[in-house]
Amino acid sequence: FLHAHTAGGRVRFVTNSKRFILYAKLDNLAMAGNSCFEGNFGFDLYTGADYRLSFIPPVNIMEKKEYESIVELPDADGSDRLITVNMPNYCDVLGFSIGLEEGATISAAPDYEYEKPIVYYGSSITQGGCASRPGRDYQNIICRRFDTNYINLGFSGNCRAEVGQNVAEQIGSNHNLKALGILYHKHTCGVNEIGIGLDLGVVFAHFRKNLIPEDHGVVEGVALADAGKALALLPCQFI
Repeated sequence: FLHAHTAGGRVRFVTNSKRFILYAKLDNLAMAGNSCFEGNFGFDLYTGADYRLSFIPPVNIMEKKEYESIVELPDADGSDRLITVNMPNYCDVLGFSIGLEEGATISAAPDYEYEKPIVYYGSSITQGGCASRPGRDYQNIICRRFDTNYINLGFSGNCRAEVGQNVAEQIGSNHNLKALGILYHKHTCGVNEIGIGLDLGVVFAHFRKNLIPEDHGVVEGVALADAGKALALLPCQFI
């Protein structure tokens, strides 16, 4: 169900258009009482690193599953701008299109300063749970700050520290990444579950020296706090 949600998906291009028309067809829409309508099902638009406008879905989107929205940049002066449109966090996007003004120019976006992506692996917060709009989840904020590509592997309600399965190593090998940092928190566990979550992510950062701990696959490398409290944060050289 969650694997096709488009959290972290985005489209980037350069245009001089003042007006943008979006049509989107959605499926598998998920809405919880503590989540935000626009963050779950909406698209938002940035020029460069600056938020500008949102494509807001109608109130009946859960039943309709498709919508159109038009936004206009009031200060557009005809010059080219880098446009980023972020996709919803909690639904599948079966298809969408973006229309521009007649006669507008369009070209490919420049590469990120750090093109090789950071990969975020986590639970609901990583997927974008409770974010007011797609561009407000923490991965988007970090990667706009550093002009960095990223991949969101957040899966709400899931993600333990699957030590035996070497999930971190699998993610790293799939994306040809090496450096690693982990942030742990206490997680409700069953009989056969590892009582550790990665709610804020296993973060692979290719563009800095290795983050620690490097012994992420060793149970003894995890510092447990008292029952009911957050797990101790392992020493980490952050970005």
